[in-house]
Amino acid sequence: MAALALQRLHFLTGESRYALAAERTLAQFHSAMNEQPGGHATLLMALEERLTPTRTVILRGPSAELARWRSALAERYLPHTVAIALGTGLRDLPPVLAKPAGGRVNAWVCEGVSCLAPIDRLEDLLGQVSKQEKIQ
Repeated sequence: MAALALQRLHFLTGESRYALAAERTLAQFHSAMNEQPGGHATLLMALEERLTPTRTVILRGPSAELARWRSALAERYLPHTVAIALGTGLRDLPPVLAKPAGGRVNAWVCEGVSCLAPIDRLEDLLGQVSKQEKIQ
């Protein structure tokens, strides 16, 4: 579980020390995962995420509208996507999450710590994540 959490922390904060710690954990248990894969399900999930990073969708904007966008994402089967909805009042966020929050909702689709340009229409966001999910 620690390796998976460390990788997610890396994606959310951009801190490479978390990615290195996750890599060391995976390396430490490599032979055990190879010999007994059934006993290392969470480590295998971390390895899969290491090889194919989970997509993160960062939503910023007014809370009322954020709920609609978050619900629209939750209604779809997006197993390789994590959505994070952050209202306008939050400050001192890590650089990866510190996207501008204005009067309208904007979404950033990120792979690892690299993000695409902001998307300001819900329909465009749903099309983007659905298209990327098919590629996975």
